Amino acid sequence: MTKTRIHLLAVVLCVASSSAIHAQGFFSDVAYSVNLGLGSSTIVKPDEFEANYNPGFGLTLDVGAQKKFLELVANFDYNFFLRKGAVPNDINILNLFLLVKIKPLDGKVRPYILGGGGYYRFWIFDLNHFENVLGLTGGVGVEIEISKKQRLFLEGKYVLGKTRETPEKTSTQTIPFRIGLGWVF
Repeated sequence: MTKTRIHLLAVVLCVASSSAIHAQGFFSDVAYSVNLGLGSSTIVKPDEFEANYNPGFGLTLDVGAQKKFLELVANFDYNFFLRKGAVPNDINILNLFLLVKIKPLDGKVRPYILGGGGYYRFWIFDLNHFENVLGLTGGVGVEIEISKKQRLFLEGKYVLGKTRETPEKTSTQTIPFRIGLGWVF
């Protein structure tokens, strides 16, 4: 068989199997969500950063798919920390994580726990210093139903970036807090 025929066969099998799964109702009760939040963050480790940087500003964007009490989320999270004093050297942290949220209760107020990991970028723009490493996170939150399609959320996480070029050669640890709005489709 030629490569073209193999690719065509693979596409046909994927479409047929996804149609069969959909026909069985597998995706019929999946809800999709988009969350946008703003908040603050603090650096916990390394100690030099905690002592020399103010709590930062941050934003988060989540896109997820939820079935019953389990939600799989693609998470974009950005944090910016201002250095104390005259030296600029501000810290930027970007996370692109895959998260799992577990929402055990059903109702207008839904607490949840979350965990995940992925890409963690740490950089100090003025020093042209950056690290791209593995990041891990865990946290808790609560969703409050505003309407059938809108949710208010409050969330706190612990984020660990496996950085090694910090002054103490330790991982960077932050705690971001977010409040925001979510839409369910």
